[in-house]
Amino acid sequence: MAVRAFSLAGHLHMKTVGALSILRSKKQYYFAIDELNSQLLYYKEEADLVAKREPVGVLPLANAAFTILEGNDRTFVLHSGEKVVELEAPNPESCECWLEALSHRALSSQRKRRRLRSPKTRKERKKCPSESDYGPVEECNLVPPLTGRKYSCSPSHVSSDMALSVLEKKFNDLEPIARSHSSGIEDGSTDRVLSELADGNLDEWVSKWLEQQKFSGDDQRTDSLHSSTATSPYRSAEGSTTGSERASNEELHHLRFISNQQKKRIHELIREKTMLRDQAMAFRQRSVDNPTDARDTVVSQNRFLNSEIIRLNRQCCEMQEDITRLTQELRDAREVIDRSRREYVFALQSAIRIPLHDNNALDVMHVKLLGGDMHKHRICQLMSEARANQPSLPTLQSLLNGVYVDMFGFRHKYTDESLAIHYMAMQLHEYYQSRLDSYFEHKRRWKAFLAANETIPITRETRALVRGGIPSSLRATVWRFLIHQRISDKKELYGRHYFRNLCSLQGGERDSMFCASHQKQINLDLLRTMPNNVHFMSANCKGVSQLQQVLRAFCLHNTSLGYCQGMNFLASTALLFIGPEDAFWFLVAMTENFHDKSYFDDNLAGAQADQEVLKELLEEHFPLIAAHLNSLDIDLATITLNWFLALFFDAVPFNTLLRIWDCFLLEGPMVLFRFALALLGLNQDEILARGDTIGIMKVIKAAVRLTYDVEGFFKLAFEELGELPSRNILRSKQLGYLEQLNQKLSQRQQIRSIQSLTGSESSEGCNFSISDVFFSQFDSSICYVIAGNQNHGHIGVITIQDGKAAMNLMDTEFDCRVCSFVLVREDMAFAGLISGYIIALHLQDVEGYILWELKLPDAPLRLHCADGRLFAALANGTLTVLENITEWSPTCLELLHIPLGPAPLVDVLSDGGEICIATACRLVRVDASTLTTVSTTYVACSSAGGSTPFFDKISCLAASPMGIFLCTANSTLLQLWSHGDCQLLFDVAFDHLRRQAGRYFYTI
Repeated sequence: MAVRAFSLAGHLHMKTVGALSILRSKKQYYFAIDELNSQLLYYKEEADLVAKREPVGVLPLANAAFTILEGNDRTFVLHSGEKVVELEAPNPESCECWLEALSHRALSSQRKRRRLRSPKTRKERKKCPSESDYGPVEECNLVPPLTGRKYSCSPSHVSSDMALSVLEKKFNDLEPIARSHSSGIEDGSTDRVLSELADGNLDEWVSKWLEQQKFSGDDQRTDSLHSSTATSPYRSAEGSTTGSERASNEELHHLRFISNQQKKRIHELIREKTMLRDQAMAFRQRSVDNPTDARDTVVSQNRFLNSEIIRLNRQCCEMQEDITRLTQELRDAREVIDRSRREYVFALQSAIRIPLHDNNALDVMHVKLLGGDMHKHRICQLMSEARANQPSLPTLQSLLNGVYVDMFGFRHKYTDESLAIHYMAMQLHEYYQSRLDSYFEHKRRWKAFLAANETIPITRETRALVRGGIPSSLRATVWRFLIHQRISDKKELYGRHYFRNLCSLQGGERDSMFCASHQKQINLDLLRTMPNNVHFMSANCKGVSQLQQVLRAFCLHNTSLGYCQGMNFLASTALLFIGPEDAFWFLVAMTENFHDKSYFDDNLAGAQADQEVLKELLEEHFPLIAAHLNSLDIDLATITLNWFLALFFDAVPFNTLLRIWDCFLLEGPMVLFRFALALLGLNQDEILARGDTIGIMKVIKAAVRLTYDVEGFFKLAFEELGELPSRNILRSKQLGYLEQLNQKLSQRQQIRSIQSLTGSESSEGCNFSISDVFFSQFDSSICYVIAGNQNHGHIGVITIQDGKAAMNLMDTEFDCRVCSFVLVREDMAFAGLISGYIIALHLQDVEGYILWELKLPDAPLRLHCADGRLFAALANGTLTVLENITEWSPTCLELLHIPLGPAPLVDVLSDGGEICIATACRLVRVDASTLTTVSTTYVACSSAGGSTPFFDKISCLAASPMGIFLCTANSTLLQLWSHGDCQLLFDVAFDHLRRQAGRYFYTI
């Protein structure tokens, strides 16, 4: 077992540092510092050290280094070779003690190892034995022990050898001292120093040691003999001393040999001392003889050292400059890499397209990425790196499985892998943008502004802040500021608890009016508002109950306006960031502050007036687009009206929508004109490339949904677009158009009142009147009869079997008259109500139930289905188109509206590749695929085929292989039209049997 000597010992907790260090726990061991071997040993228990058992482990202290853990004053780390361990002491004081002792032992071990590696030391150790050559003093024996030996060897010779070793050490210590003195002294003091060191110290010590050695041998021998004699009387009396004397002589001979060796060594040391004195004298003589040379040598050495210092200093400066330069290059390289990553993921966003096929529903997107799976692997790698800092980012698998929900609550599921990669690229771009220094500076400015101001006035500073975007973490706070400062007077008027009072209001006139007028429509729209958001997915979701609460409270607050189109989208978007009460006040601000009361009325007069103003601005800033739309007879309002009503909800990406809302809440509705013009201007080339109505509508709706470049969009809206008319000028234009619209609406309302009065008089005395009969094109034995009045509506089913007919009423009853009906499948039909609803019905024999309902801008007077599209002829002169009607439930934002005139559209049907619409006295032909107006024919009729024609409104149309038959009101003529020409006039008022053919048939 190796000899060990311990200085510091105690309990420490140890843990090996490595790749799995987090999973490892610290274990307690008993540690001890081995002074002889420069090692740190550790045992399981203190008893193992006391019992001199083998340690559990050994940590060499040679070349060991120590580090301290920040924030933990009881722990330090020991680095020994390739092994790194973490040691924890019971308290900070113990840790400091251990650290100081270990670092001191490591330094001592390094110095000792350097001395052992010195050639001179090895040479001197060969000349003279040292303490280690003889082992410990207590165990040293030069002569092996003999059995029955009566004389023992004294350890004096060991002491002598140890003394020689000390003498050698002292002599060796003289050389560096002499050199240090001789190199720093130029005068004759060198010899004096050497003489004092050599003569004074060494001679005195040697002389004392020799005197001690002179008598030590005899005394020891005498003592040994006396001791031997005294202890062995029996052997002396017998005279058997031969063996003992021989052993004694051998021992004396050996001692004499050792003494001679010591004296010889002393003479060698004296000789070396004399030689050293001579060298010192010679050096002194040279210094005295040539002081200038010595001085020059010293000066030369100093000059050399100074030049070396300057060179090293210059080298250090250059290295520092290199470090600074390389650090900057590294920083620049990282910025280039980050910028390349941002530009790469941003470029991937432009790879998405919405194919504009005839029957496309505008929600089918396609991404075409070249390079195979290269982009997939690259995006997944970038996303993995980003998720290390932001785990809320999606993974490809979570998007494909439909389990990823973003920060706003929208659930994303993709069946196409390329679409999932595109979405990941979008999220990565937002992540990289949020880590820019400019973003942190912008956020800091926002926090400083909110801390220093209680309100957010409209100033240049606030415009710049809001147009730069409100940080996500501050958006709820800023929106609440902006909403409440708009309606502070209203809140003060109604009181603090006004919203709670409205929510708790039950019964009464206002509640009854709400239940009768708005509750049904609100309940229908609740689950259709944000069906892919986890807050609004089912009736049990918190967002749905809050949305219902907000809409009901608003209807009770504003009974004259109530619930109207688009309010559910406004309230639900607000609820994603603010509470129900704040969302209620937001609706109040929208209807009473941002807009006037006409904006959301039944006719949407205020919103229609804004569309006329937008047309003027479009002619000024983008005249090519305006001229192109006018040439195709496309009303811009059919595209942009919902942008203004719902604040671009479901028109642009959600992040772009939030930026638009930020500006709207601060600057008001005037910024909506800028955003609408910017969206049209961004897609000018795509609009001009299309030459058909439905193509332009689709390309605009599809293009604005791909507005992912928010910064480019805002730059065009606020910088490149130029100045718009002032608020006062825009307001005056709005009022002018509003007055014109009100006059037209008033005239239309008067005409409707007269027609309604006439119809009520004609149907007086009849509870139910038949409005239409529809034969099934799938089963000739089934016929549907539409009947009802202003308060009730029914659909009857007539079945013909074996020559017998039977009629049964469907279980489904409507609260108003059914004015139109169309069968699209054997088990599916659509019904149009006079209240403005279109209802999808599932049919099964004589039973039917409602699939979904949708509110239209006006009553659908006629429904027609062709090529998977549903055409609704509305009473306000608009042709509404619903695409893919058998596959999904649309919303009001996904309809296509084509205005054909102010008069109601009374009928619509297909004629070859065209759609024919009857409105007033006009027969309008529209291309079935492009919805572009092909021709407009004014129908002339005359009573009894007279020569004086007059115009009257068309009452009905009927398709035939020869053309289209039509009838006009207040006329007995039946007309046949084909390819824009009237082919036949037939007067039904004449007696067909008694008159000649030429008298009642008129061929044109």
